[in-house]
Amino acid sequence: MKFEITTLDLRPDLYDQLILLIEKCFHYEKTHSFAVDFAPLFIREQWSNNSLLLLDGELSGHIGRRVVNLELENELFPVNLIGGICLSEKSRGKGYFSTFFQEVLDSEKNKTTFSLLWSDQAELYQKFDFHQIGEIAQTGEKILNSPPKGFKKTLLKNLNTTELQRVKDLYNMMGDRYLMPKRTNKDWDTIALIESADLYLGPDAYFVANKGQDLQNTIHEFGAADLTKFLKELSPYQLWLPLTEEISDFASILYLGLMKAGDTKLFSEFIHKWSQKRIAISRLTTEAIEFHFDDELYTLSPSSFLMGIWGPEKIEEFSSLGKDLYISGLDSI
Repeated sequence: MKFEITTLDLRPDLYDQLILLIEKCFHYEKTHSFAVDFAPLFIREQWSNNSLLLLDGELSGHIGRRVVNLELENELFPVNLIGGICLSEKSRGKGYFSTFFQEVLDSEKNKTTFSLLWSDQAELYQKFDFHQIGEIAQTGEKILNSPPKGFKKTLLKNLNTTELQRVKDLYNMMGDRYLMPKRTNKDWDTIALIESADLYLGPDAYFVANKGQDLQNTIHEFGAADLTKFLKELSPYQLWLPLTEEISDFASILYLGLMKAGDTKLFSEFIHKWSQKRIAISRLTTEAIEFHFDDELYTLSPSSFLMGIWGPEKIEEFSSLGKDLYISGLDSI
């Protein structure tokens, strides 16, 4: 069996086959489109990040990556978001995925701060040093059948210049509270291609709900000038937000995702800035992270360290150091 890894930019002829393969892997209904729901993963400019597995020349697997930037102290830190992971049914259980996934990870390990993916197969990805981190609160279960009072339902691509700037300003305002991807105008144009995501716009707030077959009836991005008022009005719905003191009553708690530390220098500098220079990593391996906290030396497993920073088992002394990480549904892949 000939094993080959290539990319979509080198094999654009496989695009249609790729979408069909992914939709079959994720059991997509014919009324939805993975290419629409996750449009930022498939724009032409990023096809070099769509890794393809060919077995005897036949398309058999895909791993997609999208790089976003987090900003700390005016410095941008690239983060690798991973999604659209699939393997054809007849190729499973033969060891191909492990080799495929590891080679993709190795190709990026010195380029990004950390990698983040979303999956319910935590045990599988733990073998590749991914660890469950973060806490997302789901506030309610009410179905969003019509726009709440004061909001109009539209699409991001249909906003006029003034409305779009209002949304951008509100998003940036939330970025002052949470650690969120910094979006350029190009990024906004890209996520506007997700036509399956409904945008609800009010005079001083907005939110995004649904995303085709993904995130149905879920509010997965929001921005508000008065966050307390917004949460009071919208919390009866299925709203996702970082687990904070703002919400005392919620339906359930979810993991933010699965994280793997990336380039040692980038990750160490990121944590140093995030912690207001109180955490200094001196050694980072797959087995242990050695660091100084306020001049005291500590050693933790990567899992304990990452959860200590982001939750769900935050170290008390770390809990007030930096902003909570929040990746909305428009950015997640």
